[in-house]
This record gives sequence, C-alpha cells and structure tokens, in this order.
Amino acid sequence: MGRYAVSSCALLSDQERAAYGIALPGREIDLSEGPAESCYWLTSTGIQMGWIPYPRDAARKSKADEPDARRIKVAGYAAVQTADEESCYQNVTIGSDKDFIVVGSTTSFSTVISQTQPDAPEDLCGIATSFSKLIVSKLQQFDLSP
Repeated sequence: MGRYAVSSCALLSDQERAAYGIALPGREIDLSEGPAESCYWLTSTGIQMGWIPYPRDAARKSKADEPDARRIKVAGYAAVQTADEESCYQNVTIGSDKDFIVVGSTTSFSTVISQTQPDAPEDLCGIATSFSKLIVSKLQQFDLSP
C-alpha cells in the first residue's frame, strides 16, 4: 500500500474506473490511520465507491461487532462485511500474507459502497466484493516490502 501514501486515488487506472462507471477524479477523505487518505468515487450508476487503505482500528472493531456482521472471504482473505439497504462495508485482512507488509499500521483495507440515487444498483455487496477483489489484485502487483 506504500505507493498510495501520497494519493490513494491513484489506485485505479482509467480503464478500471471506466469499468465501474467512474468518470470524475476521486475525492480524498481523512478516514485512515496510515499515510494514505481514503478515496471516494461517484459513479454514473448512482453509487459511491470508497476504499480506505489504513482503516482506523475503532471503525474496524465497531463494524466487526455489529450484530449483522458476516465473516466472508474475499480473494482468499478473511473479511468482515456489514450491510443495510443503502450501503455495504467490507474490511479485508491481508496481514497474514507475506506479500502485504505494511509498517506502522493495521494490515487491512476497507471498501464502502453506498447508494447515492434511488435507481442505483441493489447488489451493493456484490459490487463491494468485486471492488475489494480488484484492490487485492492491484496491491499484489506492487512490491510492498519496506
């Protein structure tokens, strides 16, 4: 995740953004504990997609403790998923993989998919899983050792 210490919005290529209906640059938001800020994109399909490269421990723990939290696998990694009618949150733990070495932070990332328009797609967790898998594949392309 070190490559995104300056701009987490640099994660996706133009082609990847287009595949999700993202036409505008992402917006960085300070939701992370690590050196990179979170990035959120609005799509043409009426959803907002976000990724949090260094999620705050308190946020991760509160989501994991929610009564409807589900333990799932994303690209072979353990994840916690919570959802309601308007959003889906996933926190993917990558810390046990030797390819993901993140110094001074939690070894996980989160994705958030939220509806922004009433006619947005309904399978938000399906989109979140696809998006989380893309992030895993992107992170695996880089040498993340310190």
